[in-house]
Amino acid sequence: MPLFFPVIYFGYNSTKKKSVMPLQNQYVYTVLHKQIFVLIALSLLPGLGYILLGWLNNVIAPALVWYSLIMLISFWGYRLHKEFEYSQMGTERLFLWHKKLSIFYYLIFGSWALIFILYANETQSKMHYIAIFTEIGASVVASALLYADRKTLVPILLILMLPLSLYFALIGEIYGYILFLFSLIFLGVLFYAANSSDKLLKKTHYQATHDQLTGMYNRHVFITALQQKINDLKKNKQYSYLLLIDLDHFKTVNDSLGHDIGDKLLKEVASRLKKIAEKENIIARLGGDEFIFLGKDFSSEEERLKKAINVSNRLLQSLKSTYAIQDHHLYLSASIGISLLSPERLDANTFVKEADIAMYEVKAKGRDGVILF
Repeated sequence: MPLFFPVIYFGYNSTKKKSVMPLQNQYVYTVLHKQIFVLIALSLLPGLGYILLGWLNNVIAPALVWYSLIMLISFWGYRLHKEFEYSQMGTERLFLWHKKLSIFYYLIFGSWALIFILYANETQSKMHYIAIFTEIGASVVASALLYADRKTLVPILLILMLPLSLYFALIGEIYGYILFLFSLIFLGVLFYAANSSDKLLKKTHYQATHDQLTGMYNRHVFITALQQKINDLKKNKQYSYLLLIDLDHFKTVNDSLGHDIGDKLLKEVASRLKKIAEKENIIARLGGDEFIFLGKDFSSEEERLKKAINVSNRLLQSLKSTYAIQDHHLYLSASIGISLLSPERLDANTFVKEADIAMYEVKAKGRDGVILF
């Protein structure tokens, strides 16, 4: 079991803190970001109708105050839209952005609940019908736009629909009680529709971001996660590492025993990698028999290097244990290239290439070993 150590220092340096944000949140942030302008348009344009109707019915003051509030909230939403740049934002900035965006959605939908309350008793001018309709419409819009973030959606739907349900209940007549019941059923339908859309999006997102055979992340999503990690390391002045793992002579297994055995072998390899990985690590299958392993954050370069070598050795030992697949007992080794993440170069692909170069050095020296770039 030869173990090779570095020689090729083309530059490595310090980096920053914070673990890579949960990758499943990426699509949530992207979806919510796209809805900002849609919601602003659906608030500002219909809002003009309230001003017109308020003017025609001599109840314009509440509409003007409310519309001014909508404009202020919309301007903040515009700022949040411009602020979002996923590839350039670290974990902390993304969580903070999402927190501010949730407040934006609470405010803008809360303003629609407010206009309903302001005009719900305008029965003489018939504007209460407009208020009821817009409250229902706002609930549908919330369900259609915010389904990807149920933690934000659920309170918003309650903010919108409960005043309407209470309004129907306080009518005090049989039709009011029936409308009260219908509004609660409608609220349940909105929850169900949003939940179904969310499940479909999650399923589609999973298929787009995971390797079908092993269930690991695929190359595209790993590069995104790596860039996120680099942003965090730069901000927090911490360090990390990258391991590129290539199975030795795997093609021989496919050629001699068939792809079915090869696929089962890859699944077992993936399982062993997952067992060694800690919670903060991210692992992915780049394709074929290549896997990649992203380390957690460290406060010192020495600690990072020690951990990278330790994990590499553990991976080598684990992957070399005999594989019992059907009636076959198979033996594999691996070549591992290490790249130390540095904040000076912020391109994720650069670090992958470094690990790749180091891995091919292992191959050139006889395989079954580790080299640090």
